[in-house]
Amino acid sequence: MTPSLDMVHPSGIDVHVYELAKSLLSREVEVAVYTSGKRGKSGISEVEFHRFPIYSVSDLPFFVRNIETFRTLIRRAWLPVHTRTFFNELNREHDIIHIHGHEYPVSFLAMLAARNAGIPTVLTIHGIEKGLEHLSSFRLLRKFARPTFFSFVVDSANVVVAPSGQVLQILERYKPRRVVRIPHGISLERFRGLKKCSDYVLYLGRLFPVKGPELFVRAASLISERVDAKFLIVGYGSQRPYLEKLAETLGISKKVSFVDSVPYDVVPKVMAAASVLVAPGVSGYSLLEAASVGVPIVSGRIGWNISCIGRDSAIYVNPKDVKELAEAVVRILTDENLAKELSNKARRFIEFHRNWDTLISHYIEVYNSILETN
Repeated sequence: MTPSLDMVHPSGIDVHVYELAKSLLSREVEVAVYTSGKRGKSGISEVEFHRFPIYSVSDLPFFVRNIETFRTLIRRAWLPVHTRTFFNELNREHDIIHIHGHEYPVSFLAMLAARNAGIPTVLTIHGIEKGLEHLSSFRLLRKFARPTFFSFVVDSANVVVAPSGQVLQILERYKPRRVVRIPHGISLERFRGLKKCSDYVLYLGRLFPVKGPELFVRAASLISERVDAKFLIVGYGSQRPYLEKLAETLGISKKVSFVDSVPYDVVPKVMAAASVLVAPGVSGYSLLEAASVGVPIVSGRIGWNISCIGRDSAIYVNPKDVKELAEAVVRILTDENLAKELSNKARRFIEFHRNWDTLISHYIEVYNSILETN
């Protein structure tokens, strides 16, 4: 998948590919993007962009169209309708094919095409799809796919890029040829010259259980008993109706606003208006974005989250403890010095460890090392 500036729901992978492409172009590296995403153009005129339509729920047979498992899987599969065309296009002359994500059908197709054409590959594993873990059928499918399709993708790559220690743990079940540790980066240029204010407590992410939006709403109820605050939930997902009903049941519906359409280039402004970002569950780019703006963060004590912004850059809490989550937010809202200390630490961590201006050289080194040996 790849992002574009007009996307309303850019995911972490979308943003990563977009900013990686921009950074490569700044080093005079030619970039072509192949995606089965349904989201507009690349937003970068210098990029050779190829988009392939994907299967949708309407393409399912009528008798399974309303079954949650099939509806969810088809939405998350990103499987190109014109599979042969996608495969043939990737067989064109490329120096390297860089695949993002190992648990997608499109990644399997891309690796097949690369092997067929004798093109070396780099694979970045961004994590695993936890948003579907509540589906027993998905868990069974994963048990079958790991030793077959997923294993083929990981083990065939010339180099696997691991952005975090959690990805290194994932790789223990495979046999990759070579692994390189390069953390996720972020373009600090996006966040320059912003006017900061403190209008609301912010949750930004998909509305799936693994992300913890329910904990955010329940914590908002407790926070409202202590301080006068507004809350903004930005994201899309299956839990939206339930969360709206929950806010109403808890008597805070007038204090909680829901927004599900925030383009990539508007996210910095949304962040800049937040008094604190709350990430109860597994998060990623929203943490990097908040840290880049200088917004204090309360996060679940989860390895992936800590690796994004550092151990001293946020208040980390038990990801299942609503009271602890609420207490941490109240501390930041009522202690200006604490809020400033946390935001400064997070910003410094990003500048030194997550800045694309620094990280892009590592990717170019990987590409060059592959070209030199092939």
